[in-house]
Amino acid sequence: AINNYWSSFKKDQYSVHQEDFIRLWNVLPEIYNLFNQNLKQKKIAYEGMVYRQVVKKIRENTNPALACKTYIFVGFNALNPCEEILFEYLKKENKAEFYWDYDEHYLVNQFHEAGFFIRKNLKKFPSPLRDFTFNNLTRIDKNIEIISVPSDVGQTKLINQVLQKIHNPDDIKYFNTAVVLADEHLLMPVLHSIPEEITEINVTMGYPVRNTPVFSLVKKIIELQQYIKTGSGGNFLFYYKQVLSILNHQYIASRDITEI
Repeated sequence: AINNYWSSFKKDQYSVHQEDFIRLWNVLPEIYNLFNQNLKQKKIAYEGMVYRQVVKKIRENTNPALACKTYIFVGFNALNPCEEILFEYLKKENKAEFYWDYDEHYLVNQFHEAGFFIRKNLKKFPSPLRDFTFNNLTRIDKNIEIISVPSDVGQTKLINQVLQKIHNPDDIKYFNTAVVLADEHLLMPVLHSIPEEITEINVTMGYPVRNTPVFSLVKKIIELQQYIKTGSGGNFLFYYKQVLSILNHQYIASRDITEI
């Protein structure tokens, strides 16, 4: 794939976009090195940088200092190269235990794609529960009801009806109810659709920050600053649509004008 990509770059026949890309590509190593140097000076790092530093210390030092006697890893799946090196080192030092989240269904079929990483991980990093069989998919009977809904709004309304139907605080099964969303953007509408009589329920909460009102307000304020202009008298000028967008934002519009 990489060779095919670069084959489209023919010397002396670069398009405008290709020339821009090559200029950026040529300075990327310098940018990367300077960026990492600045982070080290400030004693901060992003996730990938931390991974590489850990592996570097393992490779350079045959006996790096370890704060804990045992490290327990739970729920990993597709390991990156740094994680594999770290796991192998701690396993060799007898300082690690590995616990994997899997079902026997994915292990029996050696060609099952969903079990590719689990089969590999269990072989390289066995779990103390190696003799314990997780067989919930095929062993436990399932009662599945499929309901077709034409829209996202319809899904949230339907959840209200389903929860009201099963609402029974005296039934222990009721407390084992979870609302699992395939689309995280539906979280807020779903929360507003939960019946008032239901005070406790387990709802998946993977809600992206970029979808929150706070994010949109900060974004609008930044955009306002980006396009600021200076008038002839030295006054700052703002585009009226951007100002109105901020004033009409739910966090601003709901405030008393005297508080702003």
